[in-house]
Amino acid sequence: MKKILIFDEPEIVSFIQGVADDRCEVVWASKDEDLLPCFQKEKPDLVLMNYEASDCGRFGKLLKEIRAESSEVPIILMSGHDVLSHMPGNVTGCIFKPLDKFFLESTLKKYKVF
Repeated sequence: MKKILIFDEPEIVSFIQGVADDRCEVVWASKDEDLLPCFQKEKPDLVLMNYEASDCGRFGKLLKEIRAESSEVPIILMSGHDVLSHMPGNVTGCIFKPLDKFFLESTLKKYKVF
């Protein structure tokens, strides 16, 4: 079974779990210091990561840590703001919040998570 690592608030994790249903496993990192250990332990097929352009230095550090582990795992940023003008080069794509169930399903299918 494919696995998604989510780095976001509990409400977003619950929403994504509802969309994923039993089609893939969902794991969650809630704090910066938990993200890399969770990535290393769980070996996800996709990372969905909350992104705030106002704090891009912090996210840049987290992204570099993940990319040092794997350049192959797709990283999708999730944001309620215009992320495209601030999007780091080492990410695969973005999803705009509020999340749309059908767009999220389409994205998960595109990256072959289910």
